[in-house]
Amino acid sequence: VNSKVNLNGYYNFRFSNDGSDEQTAFQQHHLGVLMGKQLGRFNFLMELELQNVPHHPEISAENGEEDEHDEGEEGEEDISGEGQVAVENAWMEYNHSRFLSVRVGKQLSPQYWWQNHYPNLTLSTALPIYLRELFPAELIGVTVQGSAARPVGTSEFGVGYKFYVANNNFEGNSRTDRQDGKSWGVRGQVRFPTVGALRRFDVAADVYRGHVGLTENKLAEDNVVGFETQLEISRFLLQTEWARGESLSLTRTGYYVQPAFRLHEDWISFYRAEQLESPRIRRAERRHIAG
Repeated sequence: VNSKVNLNGYYNFRFSNDGSDEQTAFQQHHLGVLMGKQLGRFNFLMELELQNVPHHPEISAENGEEDEHDEGEEGEEDISGEGQVAVENAWMEYNHSRFLSVRVGKQLSPQYWWQNHYPNLTLSTALPIYLRELFPAELIGVTVQGSAARPVGTSEFGVGYKFYVANNNFEGNSRTDRQDGKSWGVRGQVRFPTVGALRRFDVAADVYRGHVGLTENKLAEDNVVGFETQLEISRFLLQTEWARGESLSLTRTGYYVQPAFRLHEDWISFYRAEQLESPRIRRAERRHIAG
């Protein structure tokens, strides 16, 4: 198969006991299949995600659905769930040079966690809570990107950019948009030279301007800025992201800070502190994760 197409993927299985009224349970969470192909200057990628979505009140509320559920004879809520198949990525890219490439189709947002959110790449399979309300998870549009670097000793100094124009952020934007004006965003990245114990020092900044769909089926302006960094010194690693968004004159902010320590080539211990402040919730939501 690999002589025809590059095939890989991931599987995510979990056990949940979160202290709520829901019973403890195992969950078949995600199964992702990625297929890619390179033909000369062209790259192609498709990612299919198979997901089990229980009919939990919390999940329905997050999806903006009314909190109404069919009840059985004994008044229990339906948590049977259902399977869903979603196209996470589907794009074609033309590489003119290292300084310029153009990608069209459905693609993940350029922020670090969205680009590296797969369960086999992150230290935690739980997404940071701030991602729910800041940058959109995916883009349906066109991205222009490139990078440049120059040697510095045994390392190099590098810069990169991404600029994209896409449909606005609402459910169903893969098929259409509700207005002619599109969302757009720009990202700048810097990779500093490394020396000695310093193995990695990357920073990036993002700006996003667009519209977000509201429950009354309208679009409201949405402006988001963000900053991130990844640092690796010997066995110590640090990853952090912060973002601030404004819509309808209401502000929301969120961040996570994730230090980690490499115990062995194959073992890493980590801790993550995260927070989301949003008009949707009465007070700041905080969470601590370790693993």
